[in-house]
Amino acid sequence: MKTNLLLIISVLISQVLKAQIYTNGNGVTDIDGNTYTTIVLNGQEWMQENLNVSKFSNGDAIDNVTDGATWYTLTTPAWAFYNNDNIYEQYYGRIYNWYVVNDGRNVCPTGWHVPTDNEWKSLEIYLGMTQAQADNTSWRGVDEGVKLKSDFGWNSNGNGTNESGFVGLPGGRRNPGGNFSDLGNQAKWWTSTGEGSLPYQKAYERGLLSIYDKIYRIGTPVKVGAYIRCLNDNLVGINETDLELIQIYPNPVTSILTVKMPQNIIASSYQIYDLSGKQLKQGRIELPLTTIDLSELENGIYTIKFEDFLEIHRIVKQ
Repeated sequence: MKTNLLLIISVLISQVLKAQIYTNGNGVTDIDGNTYTTIVLNGQEWMQENLNVSKFSNGDAIDNVTDGATWYTLTTPAWAFYNNDNIYEQYYGRIYNWYVVNDGRNVCPTGWHVPTDNEWKSLEIYLGMTQAQADNTSWRGVDEGVKLKSDFGWNSNGNGTNESGFVGLPGGRRNPGGNFSDLGNQAKWWTSTGEGSLPYQKAYERGLLSIYDKIYRIGTPVKVGAYIRCLNDNLVGINETDLELIQIYPNPVTSILTVKMPQNIIASSYQIYDLSGKQLKQGRIELPLTTIDLSELENGIYTIKFEDFLEIHRIVKQ
């Protein structure tokens, strides 16, 4: 009896510790009226479910392409259900080619976006990877994939712990030739980051496999069909000041950020960080109105810290 009691206590403690890795988000609704539960991990609010929308956020329809030969020739946005059967919709959502991801009309709900490669890395580092592991390709980390996997639905005893709350389901993929494969064995999600040079023929993805505990990162052909998890544009719980003396605009920004200093004060050093805390840029403001070129940064969310004013601002790069 004592042994059984200790076992029960151990299981309960384990469940409590798992629950502390994430908190519940506020949820979000897409333009089709689909409502998604969300979770907060390391200040990032993620959809807890795969995207299942048929339109861009401006209302334009995305083509449903069922024919495999047509899918292969596409250079335009398209979606499909696994095996072209809507029985899979409620479990896995819709499969999209990367032309959907790379379209400026934004497939995610307003205020949300397809995460960049770096934003995925931030999540992976929070789950236990080192920066060096996150920067590698192929299978990376130790057991971070187990933490993303759902605790049901995977073949070959490949279920995860789902301690991240991500509920990664094995929805399979659509291959470049248009056929479907790996239901129950594999999960694949797009990032918004192209791989190589323009015009992009590949883009970075993330993958899980039933027989592996790690997370896969690779540049994959843009004609592949994969799933999408959207990410909130805003950080949750960032330590920003209530009284902001410095103004930055436009925000979101595409390339040039303008910084307006308080009247009669024109000097401050600044640093720009990505979501993993890595410093990407630094400099010093020496004029009342100064511009900072952010064109080399990938699309995503960053923070800019002004040392002399102890201010931190959130930047959305589009």
